[in-house]
Amino acid sequence: MPFALPIRDCQRCPLGAAALGTCPFVCERRAAGRHIGFSGAPVEKAVFVKRGYVALHQGPGHAHALRGPGALLRSECLAPRAAVHTIVAITEVELCALHADAFRAFALARPAVTLQLLATELHQRDLDASFRAGPAVARLCRFLLAWLRGGGGAYPLPFTQEMLARLIDLRPETLSRVLKLLRKDGLIDTTGLFVRDASRLAELAAAVPLGAKAVIPRT
Repeated sequence: MPFALPIRDCQRCPLGAAALGTCPFVCERRAAGRHIGFSGAPVEKAVFVKRGYVALHQGPGHAHALRGPGALLRSECLAPRAAVHTIVAITEVELCALHADAFRAFALARPAVTLQLLATELHQRDLDASFRAGPAVARLCRFLLAWLRGGGGAYPLPFTQEMLARLIDLRPETLSRVLKLLRKDGLIDTTGLFVRDASRLAELAAAVPLGAKAVIPRT
Protein backbone atom coordinates (compact mmCIF):
# COMPACT_ATOMS: atom_id res chain seq x y z
CA MET A 1 0.00 0.00 0.00
CA PRO A 2 1.25 3.49 -0.74
CA PHE A 3 0.42 4.85 2.70
CA ALA A 4 -0.02 3.04 5.98
CA LEU A 5 -0.30 3.48 9.70
CA PRO A 6 2.90 3.59 11.77
CA ILE A 7 4.64 0.26 12.34
CA ARG A 8 4.89 0.12 16.13
CA ASP A 9 5.88 -3.52 16.60
CA CYS A 10 8.97 -5.06 14.98
CA GLN A 11 7.16 -8.39 14.74
CA ARG A 12 4.57 -6.72 12.52
CA CYS A 13 7.28 -5.20 10.38
CA PRO A 14 8.26 -7.31 7.35
CA LEU A 15 11.95 -6.66 8.00
CA GLY A 16 11.79 -7.37 11.72
CA ALA A 17 9.76 -10.53 11.22
CA ALA A 18 12.14 -11.76 8.51
CA ALA A 19 15.19 -11.19 10.71
CA LEU A 20 14.30 -14.29 12.79
CA GLY A 21 15.92 -12.80 15.86
CA THR A 22 17.79 -9.54 16.28
CA CYS A 23 16.91 -7.20 13.43
CA PRO A 24 20.04 -5.80 11.77
CA PHE A 25 18.33 -2.54 10.85
CA VAL A 26 19.09 0.42 13.12
CA CYS A 27 16.36 2.90 14.03
CA GLU A 28 16.98 6.58 13.23
CA ARG A 29 14.78 9.63 13.73
CA ARG A 30 14.77 12.74 11.58
CA ALA A 31 12.91 16.00 12.10
CA ALA A 32 10.58 17.46 9.49
CA GLY A 33 12.52 19.31 6.83
CA ARG A 34 15.67 17.22 7.17
CA HIS A 35 17.29 15.69 4.11
CA ILE A 36 17.75 11.92 4.22
CA GLY A 37 19.77 11.67 1.02
CA PHE A 38 20.52 13.35 -2.28
CA SER A 39 20.05 12.21 -5.86
CA GLY A 40 23.24 11.31 -7.69
CA ALA A 41 25.14 10.54 -4.48
CA PRO A 42 26.46 7.05 -3.64
CA VAL A 43 23.89 5.06 -1.65
CA GLU A 44 25.36 4.19 1.73
CA LYS A 45 22.24 2.74 3.35
CA ALA A 46 18.92 1.13 2.54
CA VAL A 47 16.13 2.82 4.46
CA PHE A 48 12.74 1.49 5.58
CA VAL A 49 10.08 3.97 6.72
CA LYS A 50 8.54 2.97 10.04
CA ARG A 51 6.71 6.17 10.97
CA GLY A 52 6.07 9.50 9.26
CA TYR A 53 6.28 10.68 5.66
CA VAL A 54 8.98 11.70 3.23
CA ALA A 55 8.88 13.43 -0.15
CA LEU A 56 10.90 12.24 -3.13
CA HIS A 57 12.53 14.74 -5.48
CA GLN A 58 14.24 13.95 -8.76
CA GLY A 59 17.02 16.47 -8.64
CA PRO A 60 16.31 20.10 -7.73
CA GLY A 61 12.75 21.34 -7.66
CA HIS A 62 9.47 20.30 -6.15
CA ALA A 63 8.47 16.98 -4.64
CA HIS A 64 6.91 14.53 -7.09
CA ALA A 65 6.08 11.55 -4.85
CA LEU A 66 5.27 10.64 -1.26
CA ARG A 67 6.33 7.66 0.82
CA GLY A 68 5.10 6.57 4.25
CA PRO A 69 5.27 3.63 6.64
CA GLY A 70 6.14 0.36 4.91
CA ALA A 71 8.16 1.93 2.10
CA LEU A 72 11.64 0.69 1.27
CA LEU A 73 13.92 3.48 0.06
CA ARG A 74 17.36 3.40 -1.52
CA SER A 75 16.93 -0.12 -2.87
CA GLU A 76 19.21 0.95 -5.73
CA CYS A 77 22.08 0.00 -3.42
CA LEU A 78 21.41 -3.60 -4.50
CA ALA A 79 22.90 -2.79 -7.93
CA PRO A 80 24.77 -0.73 -6.65
CA ARG A 81 24.09 2.59 -8.34
CA ALA A 82 23.78 6.27 -7.48
CA ALA A 83 20.72 7.48 -5.60
CA VAL A 84 17.73 8.19 -7.83
CA HIS A 85 15.93 10.61 -5.50
CA THR A 86 16.59 13.36 -3.05
CA ILE A 87 14.58 12.43 0.04
CA VAL A 88 13.22 15.03 2.46
CA ALA A 89 11.24 14.38 5.64
CA ILE A 90 7.93 16.23 5.55
CA THR A 91 6.98 15.10 9.06
CA GLU A 92 9.11 13.76 11.87
CA VAL A 93 10.10 10.30 10.66
CA GLU A 94 11.34 7.09 12.21
CA LEU A 95 13.49 5.09 9.83
CA CYS A 96 15.17 1.70 9.97
CA ALA A 97 18.50 1.86 8.14
CA LEU A 98 21.08 -0.74 7.13
CA HIS A 99 24.44 -0.22 5.45
CA ALA A 100 24.40 -1.13 1.75
CA ASP A 101 26.74 -4.12 2.10
CA ALA A 102 24.71 -5.52 4.99
CA PHE A 103 21.47 -4.92 3.10
CA ARG A 104 22.75 -6.88 0.11
CA ALA A 105 23.59 -9.75 2.47
CA PHE A 106 20.11 -9.46 4.03
CA ALA A 107 18.50 -9.54 0.58
CA LEU A 108 20.36 -12.73 -0.33
CA ALA A 109 19.42 -14.38 2.97
CA ARG A 110 15.77 -13.22 2.88
CA PRO A 111 14.87 -12.95 -0.83
CA ALA A 112 11.11 -13.38 -0.36
CA VAL A 113 10.63 -10.37 1.90
CA THR A 114 13.04 -8.26 -0.16
CA LEU A 115 11.22 -9.08 -3.39
CA GLN A 116 7.88 -8.25 -1.76
CA LEU A 117 9.14 -4.84 -0.65
CA LEU A 118 10.57 -4.16 -4.11
CA ALA A 119 7.28 -5.21 -5.72
CA THR A 120 5.41 -2.84 -3.40
CA GLU A 121 7.69 0.01 -4.42
CA LEU A 122 7.20 -0.74 -8.13
CA HIS A 123 3.43 -0.75 -7.60
CA GLN A 124 3.73 2.58 -5.80
CA ARG A 125 5.60 4.05 -8.76
CA ASP A 126 2.73 3.02 -11.02
CA LEU A 127 0.34 4.75 -8.62
CA ASP A 128 2.54 7.85 -8.61
CA ALA A 129 2.19 7.98 -12.39
CA SER A 130 -1.60 7.60 -12.15
CA PHE A 131 -1.78 10.52 -9.71
CA ARG A 132 -0.28 12.73 -12.40
CA ALA A 133 -2.24 11.55 -15.45
CA GLY A 134 -5.69 12.30 -16.82
CA PRO A 135 -8.35 14.81 -15.76
CA ALA A 136 -7.69 16.83 -12.63
CA VAL A 137 -10.59 15.28 -10.72
CA ALA A 138 -9.39 11.75 -11.48
CA ARG A 139 -5.90 12.55 -10.22
CA LEU A 140 -7.16 13.88 -6.91
CA CYS A 141 -9.65 11.04 -6.43
CA ARG A 142 -6.97 8.40 -7.07
CA PHE A 143 -4.71 10.04 -4.54
CA LEU A 144 -7.43 10.30 -1.87
CA LEU A 145 -8.48 6.68 -2.41
CA ALA A 146 -4.88 5.52 -2.07
CA TRP A 147 -4.61 7.47 1.17
CA LEU A 148 -7.87 5.94 2.43
CA ARG A 149 -6.96 2.37 1.46
CA GLY A 150 -3.55 2.71 3.07
CA GLY A 151 -5.08 3.35 6.47
CA GLY A 152 -4.85 7.12 6.50
CA GLY A 153 -8.58 7.80 6.17
CA ALA A 154 -8.93 8.73 9.83
CA TYR A 155 -6.03 11.18 9.72
CA PRO A 156 -5.53 14.52 7.96
CA LEU A 157 -3.02 14.63 5.15
CA PRO A 158 0.37 15.47 6.70
CA PHE A 159 1.26 18.22 4.24
CA THR A 160 -0.06 21.40 2.71
CA GLN A 161 -2.48 21.83 -0.15
CA GLU A 162 0.40 23.35 -2.10
CA MET A 163 2.40 20.12 -1.80
CA LEU A 164 -0.66 18.07 -2.78
CA ALA A 165 -0.89 20.12 -5.98
CA ARG A 166 2.74 19.25 -6.72
CA LEU A 167 2.25 15.55 -6.02
CA ILE A 168 -0.61 15.28 -8.49
CA ASP A 169 0.87 17.80 -10.94
CA LEU A 170 -1.88 20.41 -10.86
CA ARG A 171 -1.79 24.16 -10.65
CA PRO A 172 -2.84 25.27 -7.15
CA GLU A 173 -5.85 27.14 -8.52
CA THR A 174 -6.98 24.03 -10.41
CA LEU A 175 -6.70 21.92 -7.27
CA SER A 176 -8.71 24.50 -5.32
CA ARG A 177 -11.53 24.34 -7.88
CA VAL A 178 -11.58 20.52 -7.80
CA LEU A 179 -11.67 20.47 -3.99
CA LYS A 180 -14.54 22.95 -3.97
CA LEU A 181 -16.56 20.79 -6.35
CA LEU A 182 -15.90 17.56 -4.43
CA ARG A 183 -16.91 19.23 -1.18
CA LYS A 184 -20.04 20.69 -2.77
CA ASP A 185 -21.07 17.21 -3.94
CA GLY A 186 -20.43 15.78 -0.45
CA LEU A 187 -17.61 13.46 -1.51
CA ILE A 188 -15.08 14.82 0.96
CA ASP A 189 -15.38 16.66 4.25
CA THR A 190 -16.12 20.37 4.05
CA THR A 191 -13.29 21.27 6.44
CA GLY A 192 -10.60 18.86 5.30
CA LEU A 193 -9.85 16.01 2.90
CA PHE A 194 -11.58 13.18 4.75
CA VAL A 195 -13.39 10.86 2.34
CA ARG A 196 -17.16 10.68 2.76
CA ASP A 197 -18.16 8.77 -0.40
CA ALA A 198 -15.48 6.31 -1.50
CA SER A 199 -17.65 4.62 -4.14
CA ARG A 200 -18.27 7.91 -5.96
CA LEU A 201 -14.61 8.83 -5.68
CA ALA A 202 -13.77 5.48 -7.28
CA GLU A 203 -16.02 6.31 -10.22
CA LEU A 204 -14.33 9.66 -10.67
CA ALA A 205 -10.88 8.10 -10.24
CA ALA A 206 -11.68 5.99 -13.28
CA ALA A 207 -12.20 9.29 -15.15
CA VAL A 208 -16.01 9.01 -15.19
CA PRO A 209 -17.26 12.53 -16.00
CA LEU A 210 -19.09 14.57 -13.40
CA GLY A 211 -21.94 15.06 -15.85
CA ALA A 212 -23.82 18.31 -16.06
CA LYS A 213 -23.01 19.37 -12.51
CA ALA A 214 -19.57 20.74 -13.23
CA VAL A 215 -16.83 20.84 -15.75
CA ILE A 216 -13.46 20.42 -14.05
CA PRO A 217 -10.58 21.83 -16.09
CA ARG A 218 -7.60 19.82 -17.16
CA THR A 219 -4.12 21.19 -16.53
